[in-house]
Amino acid sequence: MTAHVDWRTKTQQTSNGEQERAVGTDSVNVSSVVIAGHPAQVLLDASVGAELLVVGDRGHGRFPEMVPGSVREHVITHATCPVLVMRHASGASTGSSE
Repeated sequence: MTAHVDWRTKTQQTSNGEQERAVGTDSVNVSSVVIAGHPAQVLLDASVGAELLVVGDRGHGRFPEMVPGSVREHVITHATCPVLVMRHASGASTGSSE
């Protein structure tokens, strides 16, 4: 029998770890949540009332292709707050096999 896996909790834990690795623990005030749904709509909903929405220029690490180009472009065009597209630092470890 296969054990039950709480994917929402597992994803949130992974996201929190990646967030701490990327920005540290006290350098900025960042909030994150795990939400099921179409990526573009989820990000657009998150932009309502936000001061800034940060997305990657492509997937990295444990979430390859999380924000594909068409989703990113849709969010940039339709978000209700500024959108910052971050590129991964050259030579930095991404955890991927690129």
